[in-house]
This record gives sequence, C-alpha cells and structure tokens, in this order.
Amino acid sequence: MIFTLDKHLKKAQEILREIQEIYTADSTKISSPPGDPNYISNILKISVEIDGWLNTFNTRNRTRDILSQLEEQTTKGNKFFPMFDTEIQFKDARLLLIVNYLVSSWALADKIADFVGEILCVDNVTKNPILRAKLVKNFIQDGSSTPSIISRLLKESFGWPIAIAYVIRNFFIHESDQQGDLEFFAGEDISDGFKISDKAWQFIMNKASEHKVINRQMRGTDTLSQDNLLNILDICHREMDDALGVLLLTACNLLKTLVASLVE
Repeated sequence: MIFTLDKHLKKAQEILREIQEIYTADSTKISSPPGDPNYISNILKISVEIDGWLNTFNTRNRTRDILSQLEEQTTKGNKFFPMFDTEIQFKDARLLLIVNYLVSSWALADKIADFVGEILCVDNVTKNPILRAKLVKNFIQDGSSTPSIISRLLKESFGWPIAIAYVIRNFFIHESDQQGDLEFFAGEDISDGFKISDKAWQFIMNKASEHKVINRQMRGTDTLSQDNLLNILDICHREMDDALGVLLLTACNLLKTLVASLVE
C-alpha cells in the first residue's frame, strides 16, 4: 500500500520555511496577542518537528509491510511468525502488529490536527491547553470548531472512512481485541486471517454512526467489507491521509497569505 502523506508533509515544511523568511524580513508589522509575543514564531517552529512526523509516517508504513508478510503466512498455513529471535503464534503477532500500526497512525493524525487547529480552529479550541484539536471531534463531528466550508467539505469527502478508522482505533487501544463477549476477529486460527466477527462489524457500524456521519460520506466506490481488516484500514487510512494533507496544506497556505498580507 502506497501512502502520499509524506509529500504533503514535505510541502508543508517548504511553505512554513517560506513564511519564516517573509516574517523575519519584517516582523515588526505583525502584532502578537497579549501575553504571547512569539505567537507566529511558535507556530512556525513546527517546521522542525515535521521531520519527526515523517519518521512516524515511515514507521507506520514499515509496520504495514510486516502485516502483509503476516498475511502471507495465512496462505501458507504457518501457525507461527518469526519475530526477532523467537516465533510467536499468529493471533499474538496479529494483535501486536495491528496495535502498533494503529498507534503510529493516530499519533501522526493527532500531531497534524493539533498544529492545524492552531490556525483553523476557533479560540475555545486553540486556547485550551488540555483539549487540543482532534481530527474526528473538531474537523468531522463538530462543525462549530472550524469555518463551515472546511468542516462541511471534509465531512462529506472523508467522514465515513475516518469514523470507521477511529472506532477501530479506539477498540484496540482500549479493549485489545476483546470487549466482554465481543471478539473483534472471527477466530484465533491462522485460517481466520484478519476477518472481523459479525458482532464486531455491527459494533463498528453503530459506533461510526454516533460520530454524526453516514456511509455515503466518502469518495470513490470502495466497499468496506468485514472479510479483511487490513483492506479496511488501507482504504480508511488512505482517505485519512488525504484529509490530513488537505487540512495541513490549507492551514499552511492560509498562514502564508495572512503573514504576507500583513507585512506588505
């Protein structure tokens, strides 16, 4: 699976450096909010952190590659998967890698949403040091946090796959692969692969709807099927990457326009 978010990250870094040059040339024309004399400078510092975001992006993709290797084992009937100097059962490798993949995916989403929120979200979000901007809450579910055109277009284009990905993320992060009598996967045997159980699939559908989205709010004609979790994550995270890229470049270009206009 090829993701393109890294291109958006590098482009954002380039734009932020351009803004830094414009701002440094004549920063005296831009007034900062009371109590925050380095307001613009602090926002621009994120350019350095993007290198770390790219590392997280690469870690996520490497984990996805290893998941593909694990998936290949299901066709060969191998019950154990080599990891470092030992071998672990398929079900354990499946859980370990899925959790790692989801953690890195959503850590990256949180970092980008937090930065973008500084530029695109309203004061009650940006001034709250605890409740920072989040992709689902502030850009998909709650239309009052951002300009209407951003929240509406983002929700209509990406709402459903992002909500699906978020529900899956929460399940694994908070419950592992079991919640009471609800088993996420159809079974533990290697022959079960990455198939989602009927009960878990219904849970995902119901929970996704609670985020105020419907299944038509996505691009293209991709079909989300419970037969393979990896296929679902590929589709959902591809769409999430695109949404994050749209937000990131929108925020950076807006900031560039504002700074350039203020120093004219």
